[in-house]
Amino acid sequence: MSFSDFLRNEGCFSEKIVSRETIQRLELYDSLLKKWNAAYNLVETGTLDDSIHRHFLDSMQLYKLVDCAKSLIDLGSGAGFPGMVLAILGVSNTTLVESNRKKCLFMQEVSRQTSTSVQILNQRVEQITEKYDQVTARAFASLSQLLEIFKNVSRETNSSGYFLKGERWEEEIEVCEDEGWIFSYQATPSLTQERAAIIKVWDVNKK
Repeated sequence: MSFSDFLRNEGCFSEKIVSRETIQRLELYDSLLKKWNAAYNLVETGTLDDSIHRHFLDSMQLYKLVDCAKSLIDLGSGAGFPGMVLAILGVSNTTLVESNRKKCLFMQEVSRQTSTSVQILNQRVEQITEKYDQVTARAFASLSQLLEIFKNVSRETNSSGYFLKGERWEEEIEVCEDEGWIFSYQATPSLTQERAAIIKVWDVNKK
């Protein structure tokens, strides 16, 4: 099944149309992922046969939630999920942070071949000094750790975090509350994994 057929069958982008050109850029990204993975260990090999669903759609579902005009930083981007995908879809001011140099080289190649403008930082998230309007992360750290990083990289007001979490996301919320975190959140059911969710957080503080 082609990328376009898959998205049409999923029916998840009825509100925001993905153009043919964008689909072609995502398909190129997917082919590069499969080509580079053996040497660079970008994602688990077993996920490549279902890469559109496991990696691309999982990332794309954030597009309906974020503001394309506001700055966004993606923590621990790895092979570019979800940050690079969001940039290809149209999030105009995207920064990708990844400590693994090989993965950064891969993302630079994706950026070049798909003509996608992003800033790629080959460093640890603890070294980030800039402030951003939006923060994303996928399979990077616990929610408690993400809240700590969020406070360091987000603006004092009007910033939001969007974190892709698995089926135990409610337990992670409870852990954060037990640790003294005070925050507002909204859980949006995942399109790609049963009982998983995208956790949007804002007004993050700690007792």
